[in-house]
Amino acid sequence: MAFQNLSIKSKVMAVIMLTSVSVLLLTGAAFTLFDLFSYKQTLVRTLSTQASIIANDSTYALLFQDEETAQQNLSAVRAEPHIVAAALYDEQGNLFVRYPASAPTNAFPSAPGILGHRFEGGYLTLFKASIQGEKRAGTLYLKSDLSGFYERLRNYTGIALCVLLGSVLVAFAISTALQKRITNPIRSLADLARVISQRGDYTVRAQKLSGDELGLLTDAFNFMLTRIQDQTVALKESEERLRLAMEASRIGAWDWSLASGKISWDAATDRLFGLRSGTFQGSFEAFLQLIHPQDRDRVKHLIGQALKNKTEYLAEFRVVWPDASVHHLAARGHGLYDQPAKAVRMSGVVLDITESKQAELAVRESEARKSAILESAIDCIITMDQTCRIVDFNPEAEKTVGYRKEEVVGKTVAETIIP
Repeated sequence: MAFQNLSIKSKVMAVIMLTSVSVLLLTGAAFTLFDLFSYKQTLVRTLSTQASIIANDSTYALLFQDEETAQQNLSAVRAEPHIVAAALYDEQGNLFVRYPASAPTNAFPSAPGILGHRFEGGYLTLFKASIQGEKRAGTLYLKSDLSGFYERLRNYTGIALCVLLGSVLVAFAISTALQKRITNPIRSLADLARVISQRGDYTVRAQKLSGDELGLLTDAFNFMLTRIQDQTVALKESEERLRLAMEASRIGAWDWSLASGKISWDAATDRLFGLRSGTFQGSFEAFLQLIHPQDRDRVKHLIGQALKNKTEYLAEFRVVWPDASVHHLAARGHGLYDQPAKAVRMSGVVLDITESKQAELAVRESEARKSAILESAIDCIITMDQTCRIVDFNPEAEKTVGYRKEEVVGKTVAETIIP
């Protein structure tokens, strides 16, 4: 699992443990390396001191070729168990005596090497000159194994592992106890946020567990919940008022997602289209099927033009209810666009205008009947308004007075007929 997907508790524990273990490892490694370096230096000094003593004691034996004395001096290394080989070379560089004496001559360098010490092949080798005055009587060769060094390294490694294990356990116990003070407030806020998102209940509040930044975050979170609760209540009240107003005025609301092609609307719109609540299929094609066949193409064209030109959508159309009755509706809407100016949805309202259409039709029919009566009357009929201006003039009036209708309409009787 990726680190960013871990819980806040696991992250805090991981950070504390990684920090503790890293510090312990670096500290242990630093102390171990320092001690081993010091031990090597001490080993070199000890071997150099011993070599100086043996080389000085063997000077006369080398000068006078006293093999017995030289062998006795060389055998002094027996007291140091780590020295595995030693030899004395004369002033010509020939092997004079060796330790152990039983070792073959090919186990020793054929000639003295460069003075000084070196670590090679798991051993510490040293060449020391035996000098009498200004004359070099010969050379001492010592070879020491590093078993003490490796034993010390193993001991340090074991101790470091024990200390590391104990420290990890202690760090784990401490981090377990301390991380709760950090993670508990955060987990409490996270749990509360999850409950709110699932239930939509903004009346709950987070418990403040500390006075640090997390405490400030808790206060801010609670304040935000209070604001959301107030806004939610106000929004619900506003929506209820709007719903009542729309029901009273027989207005329905709708929303069309162009991405999914889904049209959703409220129960009031269902009633306006003569449908039972929840029976609308929610597609644009299903919407067009509800419209009178003679109005479908016009409505479709108006919607397309409004989306294309980013203008308001306005349309009046007829719908046929399941009982075959025809009703008149008026729709109004606006398109919503994304950043590249592409239409993503359209929302709006629909209004029942059946009564106003019926009233308009009744007026037109009344006007038509009145016009028919005037046209067919055998009497002279002149209609005037309250200012005595002529508003209608039938054919018989034209014959009687001698004026055409278009000559007198809008004028007073005194301006035309009476003179």
